Amino acid sequence: MAGGAFASLLVLLAGNALNTKVRDKKDLAGVTDLPLAGELPLLSGKERKKLPLVVTNGRSFMEECFHILRNNAELMLLPNPEEAPRVLFLTSTRAGEGKTFTALNLAAAYAQTGKKVLLIDGDLRKASLSAFYGGKNTRGLVHLLMNPQASPDSVLQSGKRFPGFDLVTAGPVPPNPVALLTRGRLEELLRYWRARYDRIILDGCPYEAVADASLMARHADLVLYVIRCGMIEKQYVPAIQGLADKGEFRSGAIILNAENFKNSRFHYYNEYSETDG
Repeated sequence: MAGGAFASLLVLLAGNALNTKVRDKKDLAGVTDLPLAGELPLLSGKERKKLPLVVTNGRSFMEECFHILRNNAELMLLPNPEEAPRVLFLTSTRAGEGKTFTALNLAAAYAQTGKKVLLIDGDLRKASLSAFYGGKNTRGLVHLLMNPQASPDSVLQSGKRFPGFDLVTAGPVPPNPVALLTRGRLEELLRYWRARYDRIILDGCPYEAVADASLMARHADLVLYVIRCGMIEKQYVPAIQGLADKGEFRSGAIILNAENFKNSRFHYYNEYSETDG
């Protein structure tokens, strides 16, 4: 009996020693001062069928989490008398963390409140958001960056599902995205859109691969850094804090994505999910 208990303890200790991934917000404690803007659960089977847009005027737990994220972002964007912050930039460490999924649904959550929202596909290399809207190779942000005389309104597409929700696709992959982003044209475009939209959601590329994210982040009022639970090593979190310490972000916060709420403190999740639909 005692031997069995000791063996179980060894298994538990070994599991904890091998668990090097970020699982929940406890793994952020003590390694970053960046606030937690929101926590998004693992998708249910019903939600996966809706992908990538799950905020659809329903009442799922996932939608509630996006509304909480939106509210928290608003608290971090408290307008000041001289400047009304409008641009939120989403990034991550690597591809596959749910950055584009989060950007799309956060924009939808804003649109549901009656905000006039512009969602921009700023991932000039992969353009996942543009692919969802069938505009991966159409004229978009790249066209505007390469043609200073082009009207910003010429590339706008309607988000269709929500009034006041517009989209700018990335457009064809340019030969040198970094060169495009250093010309000053992006700042000019954002200045134009700031005067016309309540919120601008800029879906950028991951930090790990290229310099694009750093060049775009400097134009944002709030950088939302997406971490996918079970994918990113804990050792990366201090590096994220380092970006903030070096002044890469004017203001930054973390979003935890794909958190396993059913096995955590969110007991309400089970009750809510059982009554939903």
